Formats: sequence, structure tokens, C-alpha cells
Amino acid sequence: MKYDWLIVVLIGCIVGWLLYVNKIPQLCNNALMIRSGMPDFLPDPGVVPDEEEQVRFRIKVIYTRYHHTNMTDSGPYLVKREIAREVKQFLDENQGCE
Repeated sequence: MKYDWLIVVLIGCIVGWLLYVNKIPQLCNNALMIRSGMPDFLPDPGVVPDEEEQVRFRIKVIYTRYHHTNMTDSGPYLVKREIAREVKQFLDENQGCE
């Protein structure tokens, strides 16, 4: 597999998005935000980019069916596997890996 190291992809959650928009949008080609789709941990208004911002800053927001507290390195294997699958799909579509 070959990578184009000039293509920068930001993958993360709210903190990454805020840094991306406020500090380094010119350095990233696109970004992936992974969010819990469960109502147990709702973000403050304006924290998750709206549709216009997603297009403007080349951000894809993915909502999982898992609780926010399970979306960690120590979370259940099933959650990590699904997130890894989503990340791989995003990179395949956007990173240009061979």
C-alpha cells in the first residue's frame, strides 16, 4: 500500500473539528468526525458542523449507534471494529491510497 503523505486527513470528534476550523483548515484535505447517535451525550449547539460547513470544510460526520462512553480505546471490540471499518471506508474514498 502506498500513501500520499501530502494529503492530510483529520479524524476525531469535537475537539478536532474546532481545531480544524479555527486553526488549520488550509492544511487538511478533508476531515471525518465520528459521533455517537445516542441521545446520552448531546453536543452543545453549533459544535457539530451543519451541512453547509460539512461541504465547505470537506468534513464527513458519521453517527454510530453506540454510546459515547463506548467509543474509546478501551471500548467493546464490536464498537472499535465498526469505527475502524468506517474510517477505512472514508480513507479509501478520500485518501487516495493504493
